[in-house]
Amino acid sequence: MLKIPVIVALAVAAVALQAPSSKAPAGDSPLVLQLPGNVPLEMVRIPAGTFTMGSPDSEMKTDEHVGKEPLHRVTIRRPFYLSKYEVMQRQYRALTGTNPSQVQGDDLPVTNVSWEEAVAFARHASEALKRPLRLPTDAEWEYAARAGTGTMVYTGNDEAAVYAAGWCGGNGDHRMHAVGEKPPNAFGLFDMIGNVREWTQDIYGPESTGDVTDPTGPTQGDMRISRGGAYTGRLAVCRAAIRNVEPPTKSNGIIGVRLAMDAAGR
Repeated sequence: MLKIPVIVALAVAAVALQAPSSKAPAGDSPLVLQLPGNVPLEMVRIPAGTFTMGSPDSEMKTDEHVGKEPLHRVTIRRPFYLSKYEVMQRQYRALTGTNPSQVQGDDLPVTNVSWEEAVAFARHASEALKRPLRLPTDAEWEYAARAGTGTMVYTGNDEAAVYAAGWCGGNGDHRMHAVGEKPPNAFGLFDMIGNVREWTQDIYGPESTGDVTDPTGPTQGDMRISRGGAYTGRLAVCRAAIRNVEPPTKSNGIIGVRLAMDAAGR
C-alpha cells in the first residue's frame, strides 16, 4: 500500500533569494478523478500568482548551467490543477493497458515514456475523464515546484535542503522510490524535486530576461524540456530552476509524467 506522509508545514532552511510572491491555497482539498478500474488520480489546485523564475549565478550548479536560467518575473494569471504525485505505474496502466517502466511497481513513477508518449497519455486521460488534461507548461511547473519560495529547492539552499526535498544522487540509493515518501511542498505536491524528471509541455528555447505573463515557450523547435532532477542526479540538477533539454522521442528510466488541468476544466 502507498504510505503518504502527513502534510506538515516546512520551515525554509535558508533565507530566500527573492521574497515569496505566492502562497499555498488555504483549505483546498485535492480533486480526485477516477481512472478506469477505479484507480484514483489526485489533482491539487495551484493558485494564480507571480513569481521569480530562474536562478542567480551564485546558486549551486556547474559551469554548464551558469547563465542559462536568467532571473525574470512570471505571472500565472489563472489557477490550475497539477497531479499531486508523479503519474504512477498503476495509473498509466489503468489508461493504456501497458507499463513501459523497466523497474516495475504499482506506486513507482511510470518511466520510459517519451514526450510524445506523455502527450498521448494526457490526451487519453482527457478522453477517458472528459476533462482537459495536459502536461504543465515550463513556467507552471517551476511556479508549482517553488510553492512561494525563492530558494534552490522549496526546503532551502544547501545540500541538506535538497536531500530533505527529494531523492537525488546523494541519497536516492541509485533507485526510484514510491511516490510520496518525502514531505510535500507548501502547495501539497510531492516529489517535485528528484525521484524522476517530469516532462513539460513547452518546446525548448532560451528563457526570457524580462517580465512575462502565461508563457508557453516557442512555437517551433526540435527539443523539449524535462524538469526536477532524478534519483541519479547531482545537486546541480536537483533544483527548481533546472531545465533539461531532451528530444521528444527520448525515453529512459529517469523521465516520467505529471498532469495538469486548467481550473476552469473542473
